[in-house]
Amino acid sequence: MQPSWLQPFQHACLHCKIVACPCASAVPEAGARLEISQSAQPTDHTTGAGRCLDFGEGWRSAPIAPRAGQAAPCCHHRDRLAKPTHYRLFRYLSRRAGSHGLQLDDTGQRMQLRHLSTFAAVADTLNFTRAAERVHLSQSSVTEQIQSLEAELGARLFDRSRRRLSLTPAGQRLQAFAAELLKLAGEARAAVAEASDTVAGSLVIGGLETLCAARLPELIAEFHRRHAAVELTLKTADSGSLRRGIRNGDLDAGFFFGEAPEETDVRSEALAEEQLLIILPPNHRLAGRTEVGPEDLANDAFLVTQPGCIYRRMFDEAFAILPKRPKPMGEFASLGLIRGLVEAGLGCALVPRSALAKHPGHVVAIPWSGRRRTAPVTMMWRHRRVYAPALAAFLATARECL
Repeated sequence: MQPSWLQPFQHACLHCKIVACPCASAVPEAGARLEISQSAQPTDHTTGAGRCLDFGEGWRSAPIAPRAGQAAPCCHHRDRLAKPTHYRLFRYLSRRAGSHGLQLDDTGQRMQLRHLSTFAAVADTLNFTRAAERVHLSQSSVTEQIQSLEAELGARLFDRSRRRLSLTPAGQRLQAFAAELLKLAGEARAAVAEASDTVAGSLVIGGLETLCAARLPELIAEFHRRHAAVELTLKTADSGSLRRGIRNGDLDAGFFFGEAPEETDVRSEALAEEQLLIILPPNHRLAGRTEVGPEDLANDAFLVTQPGCIYRRMFDEAFAILPKRPKPMGEFASLGLIRGLVEAGLGCALVPRSALAKHPGHVVAIPWSGRRRTAPVTMMWRHRRVYAPALAAFLATARECL
């Protein structure tokens, strides 16, 4: 039986439940679209049949025809419910309906996973532009989705009053729930795909530039031969960016040198050991040696990458046993540049063998005889209760090929 409070709202669009108060001077016909102006200020008052909202003259009726195959007319409510006036009205109806055990279907305002995914990207980057790049949307679309989510939850999620975007307390609470919901949704999709026994879809793989040039091409080619239906994207990045990409879901798997730190919900595995080499100019005094150690190069000039880079860490650890390690004569952005400068006679460098695999150049490469002569090639991925068949197949292929 229809509760009495619904009686004033008889003239409504049956599709989106937007209604008008019969106390106004006119009411829309059933099945018509109700258009409410932004300037309309609804008043909550009591009629003989109960409480209702009066928009005065701030609305008009616009009859529309149903689409083919639809019993109810389409009223484009997904866009219109984002307007503040429409939303206040719908929330009022939803609260009243809920008190009577009813539920109004609001497709336009129901929380959606894509909105949570966009929120998670903004919360992680605290930058609308970078978040838009991550979720492949325009910045205006990201802003609209965040505003829609804030309207539904009835709380501000981000503080935009300062120069730097920041999460509000409500946003901080939602961030943890959003991560869990998105993870669960991914696992649900993986479980369905696993049941279908089909290896398809897409994967985004990341790696250090050195590994992408030397080791990963054979792995990618072999995986494609086995599972041609899977679309692969290979991206290069530094170690820190690879780990962040795994954590936030931008990457399905990543490859880098060195041991991976223990992290919650992240798994890693060392698949191979990469030999370390000292590269020298052709006329260097040690060019004829079969191997060299820290003491042999204590007074030589070294070319290194910037602090925080895995190759800089290799250098620091290699010469840690010396009371005074060689002084770097300069910091450079890539191993390719360092290799060219060594060839030009500017100094020496410690590099993994992969750095010379494709472009050895005119340098002398001598095995390193220090305490640690190799560096592990590590694969990292995000842990899930259920892995998508494509990711599971890729991880298995990587273990075989590397």
